[in-house]
Amino acid sequence: MMQRLYYYKGNVEKVDCGNGTEMTFTADTSVGEFLDYCAEVQAKGYEKVVERTVAGNLFAAFKGEEEYIYAYYTKNSGAVRTVHGDLSSFANEDCGSFEEICTPLLCAVGQPAFMNCGQGYIYRLADGRFLVHDGGCKYAERPDFMYEILGELAVDKENIVIAAWFITHPHGDHQEAFEEFIEKHGSDTAVKVEKVIFNFANAPMYSYTREDGVVEDGQGLVEGIYRKCAELIPGAQVVKAHSGQVFKFGECKVEVLFTVEDFLPVECFDYVNGTSLVIRVTLCDQSAMLLADTTHTSGRILEKMYGEYLKSDMVQFAHHGMWASYPSLYEYISAEIILWPNIEPVAKTWLSDKPIVAAMNIAKDVYISGTDKVVLELPHAIENNRDAVIEMLNNIN
Repeated sequence: MMQRLYYYKGNVEKVDCGNGTEMTFTADTSVGEFLDYCAEVQAKGYEKVVERTVAGNLFAAFKGEEEYIYAYYTKNSGAVRTVHGDLSSFANEDCGSFEEICTPLLCAVGQPAFMNCGQGYIYRLADGRFLVHDGGCKYAERPDFMYEILGELAVDKENIVIAAWFITHPHGDHQEAFEEFIEKHGSDTAVKVEKVIFNFANAPMYSYTREDGVVEDGQGLVEGIYRKCAELIPGAQVVKAHSGQVFKFGECKVEVLFTVEDFLPVECFDYVNGTSLVIRVTLCDQSAMLLADTTHTSGRILEKMYGEYLKSDMVQFAHHGMWASYPSLYEYISAEIILWPNIEPVAKTWLSDKPIVAAMNIAKDVYISGTDKVVLELPHAIENNRDAVIEMLNNIN
């Protein structure tokens, strides 16, 4: 086995990132030292497969015989993180060829009426494959809800291909719909999941008592998703995503802007939501910032890392539009189209929240997922429905 080439500049701290992945972190380094390390990695026989600069941040990835190294330097903090993992969990940038056979769609998946949480988004690509973002909780009285929606959107219901299913963090209202789906349909010949993409830290880190007294119990969810993928969809690649990565599915580009690694090292999470994977999906020249449950803490990290680079056409309200980070995050994103993953009566109660107000002041369209689904053809033409949606919400008893 090739010996791991750990970063050696400055005060290096090693972090167990779970599932055989290790990260080194140092806060006291420079661009020059980072580039020297990258050059040494290549000199030792690793192949450079990624080299990218985004908003002053440097990202690089290297493949060895058995492991990969993903290394990045963040301009605002002067920190370097290097991640060492098994090659089996690394995905190349190009994730499949493109053949246009249908109109691209974006579908917001509705949530049960008794919940004020849960979110799911589905992209139908021009080649008929799907990208799925979270999915929501288990659907209880309608356990085949995700399958039914995918069947409705599919070009061929007997050939449902999910190019990638992104899971943002280990909370039931984001992860359980995926588990429910593969439990029921993982072995179906009509269904194929090609990749499952997420980044969870070491499992025990997700079980602790928060400062507000709430007990987080996510260790079982972290361990369970690896086990269920191996048992139920053994043909799917389980990919560990890293900030700065780009995945291309035909003409669709998915940028990874934040993972739990940007939060590490910490002795304890302040909130599991703050570890949410943040991606931006660009399809038909329209970009959507999918924030999952980004918190005030992780939102600030995004702002400092990227600033104006966050500008996007669409934004998904963080944490279902409740405690949705800071107004400044939405001002940086400056989206004309809002995706609100919640039910209407709950959305109404948050209309006066400062980040919601800030985003609404910029937006022209607002789409609330509700309890069924909302389907938008891409590229989406602005409908200027914001005022009508606000009036509808205000009229709810």
